[in-house]
Amino acid sequence: METINDNWIGIEEAAKYMGVTKETIRNWIKKTD
Repeated sequence: METINDNWIGIEEAAKYMGVTKETIRNWIKKTD
């Protein structure tokens, strides 16, 4: 059986990658229903 390794990144890494702030990402998460 193969182990699947999901590479989850933190909000800080995501923010840096997308060129936005952590607050922006938190707002996106809040907006999603």
